[in-house]
Amino acid sequence: MIVPLISSFLSATEFRSTFSLSLKGGLTNISEQGMNSDYALGINHFPVVPVHDDYSVGLALTAKLAGNLRLEFDGNYSQAPKKVTLTDPSDHDEIEYKPLDFADVSLSFMWDLTCKRLQPYIAAGGGMLLVMPSPESETRTKDGYAIIFEKTPMKTSFFARSTLGLRIYIFEGLAFRIEGNYFYLPKEKNSMVRLAGGIQFF
Repeated sequence: MIVPLISSFLSATEFRSTFSLSLKGGLTNISEQGMNSDYALGINHFPVVPVHDDYSVGLALTAKLAGNLRLEFDGNYSQAPKKVTLTDPSDHDEIEYKPLDFADVSLSFMWDLTCKRLQPYIAAGGGMLLVMPSPESETRTKDGYAIIFEKTPMKTSFFARSTLGLRIYIFEGLAFRIEGNYFYLPKEKNSMVRLAGGIQFF
């Protein structure tokens, strides 16, 4: 009895719907930003922000176009859970720094690789990254020097994005999804990787 039930579950076609909404959460790994060569005495003592992880939450609106092709609008907000340590390359002094929050919005074409309950998919597209503004703040280094972080406005940047994911249909109108996303920011020559999961309503 069990084997036929499993076979029936895996082979059943998806519950077809033109539009869907996904609620997602994940972890975003952000590669190292800046270089030691950007050091400037009296201007930029801590030029490198090391690799760190942000928590991300978001939603996606998906429209079925034709066949296995979908169009998805995706939006996320990310925040670092803790401070990172920045190092002055000239004297190895250190300071604790809270990476700035950011949001990302993107539009991608998605291709479902099967029409079954276990449905892998791929997607490619692009979008915009919005780094949140920050107020002026003052802190002290490990050696006791005062450092002022100047007020910064919101910054924007464009990125290309690719996705590999798996959608698991539970019953009509609901599916679980898990996916990995790769972001490349050509202007900064920087990248991010996000592992996310959530539920999708049809």
